[in-house]
Amino acid sequence: MSLLNYWPIADEINKCIKHEAEGANDAVLLAVHRPSPLSYRLYSSTEKIPTNEEELFDYLMSEDVAEGVHIVPITGASGAGKSHMVRILNARLQSLNGDSKFVVIRIPKSASLRSVIELILEQLEGDEYAQVKADFASALTEDLDIESMVTKFQAELDIALQHLSTELKAKFQADRANTILWAQAGHADQLRYFFGDPVLVDHFRTNVFKRFVQRAIAGQHEIERESFVEDFVPNDLLLPEDIKIAQAADRTRHYYITQLLADGNRHDVTRLLNEKKIGDRAIRQLFKLHQSLGGMTLHEVILKIREQLLVQDKELVIFVEDFKALIGIQDTLLKILIQEGERENVQQYATLRSVIAVTDAYLATEDTFGTRAKREWRVESELSTDNEVLDRTKALVAAYLNAARWGFKELVRHFETKGNTGDGQGTWIQPYFDQEDDDDTVLKAFGSVDGIPLFPFTERAIEQLARTALIRNDKLLFTPRFIIDHILRDLLLKGRPAFEQGQFPPTSINMPNTNMEIAKWLNQYNGATKERYQRVVGIWGNAPQTVAEVGYIPKEVFDAFKLDRPNIEFIIIENPTDVDETQPAPPPPPTRTDDASLIEALEKWVQGQLMSQMVAGQIRKSVAAALNDRIDWNTERCAKISKIQLTSISIPNALGQGTIDKTPIQVADDHTDPSGQIRSELAAVTRLYELNNGKIAYAEADDDMVWVGSLADRLMPQALSIIRAEMQQKLSGALRLLQTNSQILGLVARGNTPASLAPFLFESVENLPNLPPDCNQAFADWYALKDSALRVRPELIQKVVSFCGSFQGDSTKTPYAIDMIRLTNLRQSENESINPRELGFTPELVILLQNQLREKTAEMKAKNALNAANAIRTTLEAEWGESFNKQVIVDEFEALADQLGECGAWNEQQIGIGKQAFKNRCKDFGKVAVHEALDTLSSAVNDGDVQLLSRMGRLNVNPLIVANNFLEKARLVIRVASRHASMLETQFNNVNPAAEAAEIQDVLQNLSCELDSYAVKGEAS
Repeated sequence: MSLLNYWPIADEINKCIKHEAEGANDAVLLAVHRPSPLSYRLYSSTEKIPTNEEELFDYLMSEDVAEGVHIVPITGASGAGKSHMVRILNARLQSLNGDSKFVVIRIPKSASLRSVIELILEQLEGDEYAQVKADFASALTEDLDIESMVTKFQAELDIALQHLSTELKAKFQADRANTILWAQAGHADQLRYFFGDPVLVDHFRTNVFKRFVQRAIAGQHEIERESFVEDFVPNDLLLPEDIKIAQAADRTRHYYITQLLADGNRHDVTRLLNEKKIGDRAIRQLFKLHQSLGGMTLHEVILKIREQLLVQDKELVIFVEDFKALIGIQDTLLKILIQEGERENVQQYATLRSVIAVTDAYLATEDTFGTRAKREWRVESELSTDNEVLDRTKALVAAYLNAARWGFKELVRHFETKGNTGDGQGTWIQPYFDQEDDDDTVLKAFGSVDGIPLFPFTERAIEQLARTALIRNDKLLFTPRFIIDHILRDLLLKGRPAFEQGQFPPTSINMPNTNMEIAKWLNQYNGATKERYQRVVGIWGNAPQTVAEVGYIPKEVFDAFKLDRPNIEFIIIENPTDVDETQPAPPPPPTRTDDASLIEALEKWVQGQLMSQMVAGQIRKSVAAALNDRIDWNTERCAKISKIQLTSISIPNALGQGTIDKTPIQVADDHTDPSGQIRSELAAVTRLYELNNGKIAYAEADDDMVWVGSLADRLMPQALSIIRAEMQQKLSGALRLLQTNSQILGLVARGNTPASLAPFLFESVENLPNLPPDCNQAFADWYALKDSALRVRPELIQKVVSFCGSFQGDSTKTPYAIDMIRLTNLRQSENESINPRELGFTPELVILLQNQLREKTAEMKAKNALNAANAIRTTLEAEWGESFNKQVIVDEFEALADQLGECGAWNEQQIGIGKQAFKNRCKDFGKVAVHEALDTLSSAVNDGDVQLLSRMGRLNVNPLIVANNFLEKARLVIRVASRHASMLETQFNNVNPAAEAAEIQDVLQNLSCELDSYAVKGEAS
């Protein structure tokens, strides 16, 4: 037997498994129909009462039709089958309408405005109404120019909004406490200007208004765009980026920015437009459906038809598959459906029955309609249990499979022969079987529902696909449209070509995520084969949780899909829906209690659930620890001080991502993990580091170490990139601080080679000489700065070395190698400044580095010291000349001091010190290297000197201070000597030295003569 005979071809799939119920032939509709879950509620009550199709049909056909009008509204969620139910009721009524008692008008979901009018006018009998039909046809001709109609639609929309504003303002005047009415009236006013603004009008005509006009003219089916069935939606009011709202009128711009940019406001505005049927009003005015055409309005046409049917003793039945789609005649049709047939107990019009599919909230906005309807019938999608949803889904899948296997022509033939049973069920069509079957073992392995083979599905496959397609807000909903689109059509259309080529299932079929155990088990396969096994196991195995549960997939499924049977124990069960009671799978290995919650969290994470903050934090911390343990810090040539932090670990689809670093380590690209590797690695690393504190003294440690190693190898390139970038940044900042320190202390980089750079950065600096207590303040500040630099230098060197050195063990004290090449290359690049706090310094040192030792502060103090030194140099050169002889100056001043002392002229009070103290200063001045200091000073330039710090660092200011102090006292000595000389000059003024000498000589001669005479006399006596 060929299984391909049970796989419908694409043409029959498209004919028999249609997206919308309204597109199916009655034969197909009844062949696939299965009883829908129904309920009803009285209009005056909120209680839902379970019911069935028989009760619904009986209610429709009830003889108790008060006032000659009977309305049956059918509501339900989108895709629940409202239109399908309308079609079923129509088909059942037609099967009982052999005597043509009921005149039926069925308005399909895809009907255009023109086709709706034509369907109604068909029932108007008599040549006298020919002009009426012609005028209506002319108003709705298909040759209308769309662009001009859109422009006219906008004009009618403007009028409708103006009328709405007037209505709302009138209501507000009667109820001034209702501020909502006033706000709505304001929106109606503002929208007129908003839609008509010259800057915006082309956008609205092209992207919004056009779809209303096209829907009215063409109908939904012909334009093949379901979006055209939509009324106004919030995004209609959101302008695209290429619209220059700034160029719009002030009123328009203000309304858009203050009102429409808020999502909530846009929803309120579109709800107002739709509830007040503004689009419907504009279309009705556009096509003049409110006016008399040929002497009659559309409402009058219906009444005339009912008059004629009353005479013929017939009833009118109108089936509306989607009231929402009937833009332009919604209001008119509503009035038609509630028009009574009796007045004062006299029947004037034939009984009108109507079945109308409306949205859930429609009855709440139309009190008159709801009151006349009395009951709201609802097609349920939210059923009492998930099992009921799954059972109904399986039955519907089987019915559609059977219909497509028979094919459209055969269904029609069977229906015409024996399908007119009137019960709405597909009992007239039997399950399809290939007459050439001789061995149906494989076919039976796929299972059946109501005798219909499920191939290529199984019950477990349908359950899995349903859990993917029918989940909304974590609730399994019975939604026939989604079953048709996402279970039947997707798999059948995409799968048949692959099945024919022996490559089913193809990768185009979405598969559920597999848990960690299954994903690891699937790793035995490779490439395309693995992809196929993943889909078979995930879908046909109904997302098994253990390898043992894979055995629930019938082995024949693998045979049918041309896949080798896996090496597992297959479990044969009689009833696949009751696995536990027949032959339970071997119990899975017990989950460790300590990591059960972790495993569960990872599985839910893969399924799309957001990972909790607690679990994500544990994983991030564990991953960071594993990476830090495996980084070879010596290879990285840095100390183990800058570790990977948990904020560096990014986990997709997890809480806490907002605090993660900008360039994190990505654990995975997304949360899907089709191979199970990510879950295995994350579970292992968390068990090892979080649950066992990094100790390997637990049973699964060996396996976990393998997975942790795999994780570390995979993430290490990212980790090293972060470490290296961080080290580079910190080294750059620390190097800049150390360079400034070296310059302050007078060290010079004599080149950019590793050999020349090492002394500049790491050379020891001798203690600084003490300055005289009375030295210039600029010198005192500069030397205080140098003293601070000298004190912090060891810590700066250690910090730089920690970022570029190799160490023994965990010690960071003594490096046995320094990467000078890294330092050289980094120094040649632009070094970035960094907050010293980020380098791990103590708070006291951070304050010192940020304030006193900051490069700008150091430069300022260096310039102040330079200015003070230059002032001394200027004074010295002005006093003694540029090339003064220090020893000559010393000798002269010592001699002068002696002369002043000998003549008693040394004035200690004026000079400030004694003669000997001054002579000591002369000796001190003679000893200091004044010229060397001046030479160093001459190379320093105040502005623009990049070597200013180094030059000033090398400058010994003590000789300058000594020289300056000596000069100050020397000047006082000179002043005292000058005064003494002046005094002597004054004392000996007008004195002739020669005469005085001659006179003295005469006196001396006379004294000599007298002495001689005294001597002679003495001898004589």
